[in-house]
Amino acid sequence: MSRTQSLDESLSIASSSDVKAYLQQVLGNTDDLMMVPVRIAGMEGLLCYLKTMTSSVFMMDNIIKPMSQFTLETDEYLSSAIFEKLREACFGGLTTQWVERLEELTGKLLEGYAGLAVNDAEMILSIDVKNLETRSVDEPTTQTVVRGPKEGFTESAQTNMSLIRRRLFNERLRFDQYTVGKQTRTNVYVAYIEGNVDLKVIRRVKARLKQIEVQSLLDSGTLEELLRPRGFSLFPTIYSTERPDKTCALLIKNKLAIIVNGSPFVLIVPTVMNEFFSIS
Repeated sequence: MSRTQSLDESLSIASSSDVKAYLQQVLGNTDDLMMVPVRIAGMEGLLCYLKTMTSSVFMMDNIIKPMSQFTLETDEYLSSAIFEKLREACFGGLTTQWVERLEELTGKLLEGYAGLAVNDAEMILSIDVKNLETRSVDEPTTQTVVRGPKEGFTESAQTNMSLIRRRLFNERLRFDQYTVGKQTRTNVYVAYIEGNVDLKVIRRVKARLKQIEVQSLLDSGTLEELLRPRGFSLFPTIYSTERPDKTCALLIKNKLAIIVNGSPFVLIVPTVMNEFFSIS
């Protein structure tokens, strides 16, 4: 049994490198996963969180800065008792929970918690860091419903990824980042559930994004035109939506979602004609 597999059962001998290896294995190379090496009272550790579930200002003021100011009165190794003292001194005003299994840590990250692992500590501390500083999420203007969620995407890609992440508590949800536009350098994210989508489709979409050479990309509508297959088609091959619930439903149905920073409309690919009757 490998080191990572054994840690799935117990954290009694966990180290920050073990935690990092496990999260990379389970969550993959998703762009919103942050793993920051930290030092706490001379001890090495790892702070991990999903940046789509919090803000950098919140993390700096409420997590990183208090940890940097924490000191020990003795040279004692950071035992569980001192780890508890760290929790009370630095995060007394935040919701915290002890995590004993790495699979529990993964669930906490998906819920909007940060995980703090310190070498040789018996447990990992999870800290509630859910915090977003964006404009309010309004009701969709083009796809209103009588019954159902009233939330719509905004112009912030980070907010839009958060709206998706908060509905899909799935550790296989991935966000891959690309930059399109020589002048605007617009961030574009491809969202999908790893293992659900045909790898050929993922490779094709990623290859098309890498091949795009334009001066500016200011809206997902422009990207939609660039991604459409050449030649004449009677029916659209790309579906656009400003509803997070529709996007999540289509991700579950093995689709890819393309999020363009600055646009409240998310593109769904691939799409065939008969699906417009059920998703419109």
